[in-house]
Amino acid sequence: MSSPVDVSVVIPVLNGEAFVTEAIDSALQQHGVSLEVIVVDNNSTDHTREIVTQRCGSRVRLATESKPGAAAARNAGCLLATGTYLAFLDADDIWQAGKLEKQVSACNAEPEGTIVSCLCQEFHSPEMDADERLRVPCRPDAYSLPGGSTYLSRRETFWKVGAFPDVPCGEFIAWYGLAQDLRLRTVLVPEVLVRRRIHSGNSTRSQSAGYTLAVRTLFERRRASNR
Repeated sequence: MSSPVDVSVVIPVLNGEAFVTEAIDSALQQHGVSLEVIVVDNNSTDHTREIVTQRCGSRVRLATESKPGAAAARNAGCLLATGTYLAFLDADDIWQAGKLEKQVSACNAEPEGTIVSCLCQEFHSPEMDADERLRVPCRPDAYSLPGGSTYLSRRETFWKVGAFPDVPCGEFIAWYGLAQDLRLRTVLVPEVLVRRRIHSGNSTRSQSAGYTLAVRTLFERRRASNR
């Protein structure tokens, strides 16, 4: 029987051959905690699966989710997770050294049902030329983003809120709103522990309609719970 792990890391990916191994490496290089890395391929048509298999082998668990959308991929990974804690890493982002150890420590210092976030800093992906960088600028300062690659909680805390809503994007907005409705506490580790990659394909810049749907879904769930 395998030993239990501290943190389950869920990485959803769609056509991430250019970035995903850098994200995986930043997870596998975390120290101070034991972990499992679950990569959930969400209908990639590039060489994502082959690259993950060749580069990472048995160090990661490669799963498949055919239902489109990051929410479905994240939920599939959560169902496979076995760790005490749960963390998410977007396939184009990078964790800084010590991210998980610091967040687990912060989580343990708080009451049960606590969500831990951290600061992130944007950077331009190296393949972008000068014109692309002007068109898609980075935020100049570090900022707090309670979700996505900054998130960590106990796995039971995540399931207390429930699976991510079935929306094309913005699933963390809706999920986090539901977590606030349950009065779950959020604490911030005030350090830049996530580097958020900015590139021409960022979904947060190209799917504004999906975010509107995510907010609507949150309001509908709130309305249903108050009946």
